[in-house]
Amino acid sequence: SANLVNFDTEDPGGASVVGNTGGSLFAGDFLNGDFSQMYALDYDTNNFVIVDTATGAVTIVGQALPAAGQSWTGMAGDPTNGVLYASSTDCSTSILYSIDPATGTPTQIGTITNASCIIGIAVNSAGQMYGLDIASDSLLFIDKDTGAGTVIGPVGFNANYAQGMDFDESTDTLYLAAYNLDSGAAELRIADTTTGNSTLVGAFPAGTEMDAMAVATGGGAGGGDIVPWLSETPVTGTIAPGSDAPVQITFDAGVPEAQQPGVYYAELRINGNAPNDVANVPVTLTVTAPDNWGKLTGVVESLGHCDSNPEPLEDVEVNVMASTGMEWVLTTDVSGTYTLWLDPAHNPLTITVEVEGYTSQVITGVMVAAQDTTVEDIALRSLEPCFNITPEGFDVTVQWGMSATWPLSLTNSGAGDGVFDTREMPGGFIPLHPVVLTPVGETYPDGLALSASGEEVNAVAEPWAPSGAVELVVDDGSMDTAVGVNAGTVAVQFIWLNRFTPGM
Repeated sequence: SANLVNFDTEDPGGASVVGNTGGSLFAGDFLNGDFSQMYALDYDTNNFVIVDTATGAVTIVGQALPAAGQSWTGMAGDPTNGVLYASSTDCSTSILYSIDPATGTPTQIGTITNASCIIGIAVNSAGQMYGLDIASDSLLFIDKDTGAGTVIGPVGFNANYAQGMDFDESTDTLYLAAYNLDSGAAELRIADTTTGNSTLVGAFPAGTEMDAMAVATGGGAGGGDIVPWLSETPVTGTIAPGSDAPVQITFDAGVPEAQQPGVYYAELRINGNAPNDVANVPVTLTVTAPDNWGKLTGVVESLGHCDSNPEPLEDVEVNVMASTGMEWVLTTDVSGTYTLWLDPAHNPLTITVEVEGYTSQVITGVMVAAQDTTVEDIALRSLEPCFNITPEGFDVTVQWGMSATWPLSLTNSGAGDGVFDTREMPGGFIPLHPVVLTPVGETYPDGLALSASGEEVNAVAEPWAPSGAVELVVDDGSMDTAVGVNAGTVAVQFIWLNRFTPGM
């Protein structure tokens, strides 16, 4: 059975049923910012209906007949001119219409070119129309005055059966209530109006198909509470030729959406049946603070890895709790700044900031004063380790056959646990100067002198106590067991050895 459902665009799987609508409402949308009702077209009966969004109850307005052989597929309300558009197709040709919301009577605008099977249409806050062609699985830009279609690009999935689409006019995000034939599931997707490609947000409840999707934002053409602090009286009317119609504009700084002192911006759109375009009216509301209020502000920043690369944090929630029980949840801007005006009667304040991946910060005893500014900057440390090594290197001399132990200090100065292991990496080898044996001359022709080969080496002898027996081995390859120690060519002393290499 057909049901009206609502869902959060961040959680399409949590869609809940509002009420049963009956029929096959394959095309529908809001109009002029009125979210209490949806206009829709019944695929089976061609009835143009109004759906009560609180109950799902359906009221038939009249019959809307598409072109011969065609079926209704899409509907879109234009926030810039208040026109209700619709599309039909036979999957050979697709046609664009306007619909009279008072009677349901359709008026053909033209054939949607380059699209044989338009299944849905949507209009953004600037009045630009887009459509989805399930024959080519492509997103198109559609000229709403002629129906001419321009292919933007493939949507990136196998679109088939029921499909709905609408813009979140507050962000101009294009949502698709898609049915993916490959996955066999109804999916909420976001389409890129520059490339056509879409990305998956999540699946709708299993076994469902979603169509006639309408996002309850924007609308703009008929007043309403789109800008809560701004209202017009009257919001509609008729102007006789040569006459004017005064409209009272009310600015309300008492609504919850304008509770904080600052500057608020909006635009007022004037729509009607005149063929000439009327420029939007820019609107600015400046809300001033009461004389007894004070200002609390500060910057939330990340200190970066190893506390060495600070930068502001955007979209961070700052919780301010008052001793009176009042609580405010603020959000930092692009510069990491948060601001709150309040009565000092709420003193003292507690500020809490918790961000995933960072240490939490709680500041207590914060005081504000009337007509004064209290600054509380908040620096968050990354929950990452930061290793520091002392010393930075070793240059150790060790006697051959011996060993030495030196301490290495590894310190974690970060805010997260550090896990380490040590690994040796070869760095090369340079040999010491080699020792060569050369004849000492005619006095002792069979003797050998020991000298260092290569560059001159300055050596300093220091006292040294061996830990055990020391064996000196001098081997000249002969049977001799005596080695002469000379000063130049003069024999000074002989050393008698008890180890030699026998001659071969």
